[in-house]
Amino acid sequence: MNTTVTKKTHILKIWVAAFLVLALCLVPVSVASNRSNALLFGGFTTNQYPSGGQTGGTVVDISSYSTGVDFDVMLEHGLSGVMLRAANGYEKDSSFDNYYLQATLRNIPVGAYHYVYWCRQPDLVSASTMAVQEANFLIQCLQGKNIRGYVALDLECPYDSQVKLSPGDLTTVANSYLSILKGAGYKPLVYCNMNWVTNHLEVSRLNAPLWLAYYYDTGSDEFPETNYGDVMRSLQNRIVLWQYSSKGNRAYWGGTTDLNHLYYSFTG
Repeated sequence: MNTTVTKKTHILKIWVAAFLVLALCLVPVSVASNRSNALLFGGFTTNQYPSGGQTGGTVVDISSYSTGVDFDVMLEHGLSGVMLRAANGYEKDSSFDNYYLQATLRNIPVGAYHYVYWCRQPDLVSASTMAVQEANFLIQCLQGKNIRGYVALDLECPYDSQVKLSPGDLTTVANSYLSILKGAGYKPLVYCNMNWVTNHLEVSRLNAPLWLAYYYDTGSDEFPETNYGDVMRSLQNRIVLWQYSSKGNRAYWGGTTDLNHLYYSFTG
């Protein structure tokens, strides 16, 4: 073989190898610079469709406690999806099947949430055991239904004194619950209020994005200029929904509903 050709081939291979190394080195930079284009949580990325600073729409969450629900009115005002309470502990919500049917007949994307009781258990072992049981019960409630939106773990207690587990243990059990939902093919989400975010969870360890409750209606989807608003801004790449009001009314939102700003695709 011609020596000159051999040298040129060798040089070309070196340049190609160098280019590949450079490209690989730039990958983390590219991912980091595109935080606004992806939902980041738990050490991995789920491709979603961010609002680009503007609202991604409104999602309502309803349960058997809601009254006067009218999905046609909701659709008239730009509804992006509904979160239905599927279960309360080991009890299926009495309105779930009916609301699911009404929503799907109108092609409204449906998500679900589960008000759990494992978070009130006194120790890690009992909480872990109950979390598995409750997660499996929820999956039974969802079987046969086309859940296009998120499935949320609803963490709340009427009183702080009912929370016995440490933030570390609560987060560990929450991740176990979420892994069961993910293993069943659902998109997990964590619902809680700002007190839970700041005092009862290690949010950086949660393997799911967030649905945060903070009743402070700014008139837009911009987080408020408050201490909790500052916390929300620090978590903005992880917040899918902000429950900003419990005052949805029949005239505009088709019933007594909670209202949520949507920041990422509900079905993506």
